[in-house]
Order: sequence, then structure tokens, then C-alpha cells
Amino acid sequence: MATKKIRAAVLGASGYTGADLIRLAARHPNITLTALIAKGHAGQPLGQVFPHLASLNLPKLVTSDEVDWSMIDLVVCGLPHGTAHQEIAKLPERIKIIDMSADFRLNDLKTYAEWYGGNHGAPELTKEAVYGLTEHYGEKLKGARIVACRLYRRVGRGDEAHPGESSALSALRSGEDAGAGLATARRQANDRRRKRPERGKVNRLEA
Repeated sequence: MATKKIRAAVLGASGYTGADLIRLAARHPNITLTALIAKGHAGQPLGQVFPHLASLNLPKLVTSDEVDWSMIDLVVCGLPHGTAHQEIAKLPERIKIIDMSADFRLNDLKTYAEWYGGNHGAPELTKEAVYGLTEHYGEKLKGARIVACRLYRRVGRGDEAHPGESSALSALRSGEDAGAGLATARRQANDRRRKRPERGKVNRLEA
């Protein structure tokens, strides 16, 4: 039985975080990038903003108002904190969200204001958010509407995303156990790291 593809939109598609999310999602067999949202570059091909993504078969950049939200299952947000919560609050309630900003990592609103220098613009949504750390929140992630994640780049180890981010893309599909998907991806990432020879050992063998 064929797996139903997730129809995904990327908020902040013309930023560096958005571009890396697109790079990862475009390679995922169960994700279709349906809308790339970037108000400042609307109407342009993504390859005009990021030439290294020009070879991908992607829709043009658009504004939020141009998106047919009935055709979207998942929104991945690459906007900065302080902006992300404002845009996420406008989305239809049925859509699942992966937010890469800091806006939904903290449930305590006073702590958020202290660390990020202002009040949260969508305080009611913080109750729906779960941080994408399966070791602590695996059960809650199963039914979460908003998953707060981070995107890491490891220099010198190739282009790898933080397991919690890339696995969230694969796990947040209708009816799927997001917690299990995140845990599986973390195990796979750890297995890859264990298989890499230590540099010191390689040098000794070559010598």
C-alpha cells in the first residue's frame, strides 16, 4: 500500500533555515513541497535566491495570502523568533506545524519574555506545543499539533540535520506515531556516528 504523501508548506523559505529545510524535505520520499512562502521574494524562483537549489523541481515563492491552505497538511516554519508565532497563529487549526524558531520551545510565558525580550504573540498556542525531544516527550509528541525543534549544521561531518528536526519531517503525517518516528531517526543517527572511525585510529592504521 502506497504511503500518502505529506503536502508541506515552508514559511520563511527565502531564509537560510528555510532553505536548509527545503533541501532536506525535497529529498524525502513522503513529502511534497506544495508552497514556499517568502513575502519579500514572492514571484521569484527559489533558485534565484539560492542557486544551489535551482536544480530542484519546486514551486515559485509566494505570499501567505496566495496559498490554498486546503491543500496543505504540514507547515514547517523557518522564521526567526518573534515573527514565527505571529504567522503560525494565522494558520488553520487542522494543520500540523514544525517550528524551528524559539517561539514554542518554552511553555512558561514569563520565561519566554525574559529570554527573548518581549511578550509572546500567541500565548494560547504554547499549550499545544511540544518540544521535539523524544526521550522526555515521546508520548506527547504522538498527538502534538505544534512541534518545536532546532536545526543544526555539523561542520566537517557533512550536511546533517539534527535528528529531532529531520525526523519530525518524516514522522508528522496523519495518524502516524511522531514520537516513534523521532526516536527511530535518533537511533539511526547514533548508529551512523558509531560506524565512523575515530580520526586518531585511522591515522595510526595508515602509519
